[in-house]
Amino acid sequence: MFSKRHSLLRVSLFGFILTLLLNLLLHGFTDKPCAIFFSIKWRYLWLPIYIVWLIFAAMGCVKVFKKQLAELVDELYGR
Repeated sequence: MFSKRHSLLRVSLFGFILTLLLNLLLHGFTDKPCAIFFSIKWRYLWLPIYIVWLIFAAMGCVKVFKKQLAELVDELYGR
C-alpha cells in the first residue's frame, strides 16, 4: 500500500498524533502545570516535541511529493 518513500511521513504523523494524545491524557487526568495548553511550562516541555514532529512531517511530505514539487517549480519559473 505505501512505498518506502512514505515511511518518514507515516512515522512522523504517528509520532505527532501520539504526542498529542499523551498531552491530552496528561491534561485530562492530572493537574500538572505542564499539561495546561500554551502555559509557560507547556512551552518548555511540549512545544519542542511538536516542532520536531512537524519538521519530520514536512520532510516526509517533501520526500513523497518531490516530483510534483519539481514540476510546480518548473512551471512557476519557466524552466
